[in-house]
Amino acid sequence: MRNLFCVLLFISANAYYICSVLQDTQRPKIRKGHEINEFLKLKNMNDKIKEWKTQSVKHKVAYLLMMDGVSFRYNEEDGIVFTAPKSYVERMKDRLVTCYGCSLKPIINEYK
Repeated sequence: MRNLFCVLLFISANAYYICSVLQDTQRPKIRKGHEINEFLKLKNMNDKIKEWKTQSVKHKVAYLLMMDGVSFRYNEEDGIVFTAPKSYVERMKDRLVTCYGCSLKPIINEYK
């Protein structure tokens, strides 16, 4: 019984040491300040907010707008219509090509 207790004590001491070493060598956790939403970043920019419309890759554009928390509306004549700064629209086009598998940049025009 005593040998079993010594073995368990030895194992738990080594486990504690290994856990403390791993905590020091782990990848650092993402800090809260780096988890800023895309739309909140754009809120601080000085771009004028305009209305935009698109008919291309509507399902991907709608998904991306929902993920970013941007409200939009849809009708058959104009397609998706939303309000955002120009810099957001340019970044959104790049994100659609690089992250969401669009083969071409979508055509997003200013709504008049």
